[in-house]
Amino acid sequence: MKATLETPDQMLERLERMGVDRVKTLMANKHFDPKTIGLVQGWIQRKIEEQNPTTPAPPVDEVAQEALQTARQAIREARKMRAAAAKTQRLATIAIAVAGAGILVSILTLFAIAIR
Repeated sequence: MKATLETPDQMLERLERMGVDRVKTLMANKHFDPKTIGLVQGWIQRKIEEQNPTTPAPPVDEVAQEALQTARQAIREARKMRAAAAKTQRLATIAIAVAGAGILVSILTLFAIAIR
């Protein structure tokens, strides 16, 4: 008795009858012939895409405008941060100068007390 081979169309019909969940379970259990795994995986992928259609991408002009707006906002924020960093640097320089003067006064006071 000669075994008949299943054509790809017949296999796809059989997969349709079984359904996606059953086919996934059979794939996990390595039920399919290694030669047909590509066909089965492609069928599963198509069925998943049919169930969850992707939303169309917005037009390129809208994406470019949004990117440009985001870049401009980033530039404004970077300028604000640069100004704040410059102010902080000035304040730090003043604090170092005041601390240095305080140390100098303390040392001179110690010498004055030691001389007495």
